[in-house]
Amino acid sequence: MQVAFPGQKKRVEVLIFCLNDTISHLDENLKLTPATISDTTTPPEEASEKHERVREALQSTTCFCLVQ
Repeated sequence: MQVAFPGQKKRVEVLIFCLNDTISHLDENLKLTPATISDTTTPPEEASEKHERVREALQSTTCFCLVQ
């Protein structure tokens, strides 16, 4: 993001512009469970692993947004 928006002010403006959509996306995905994140043909172990990866990505995204 620093390459695309080198100025701190512009990065803040971009984050504010995207804030509602970002929070909605985070909220929707945080409500997912291993059973709801994949289709019914996915083995439970795979669904659980996918759920864990999504949660980790959401945590990283949240931290990134807070630091910026």
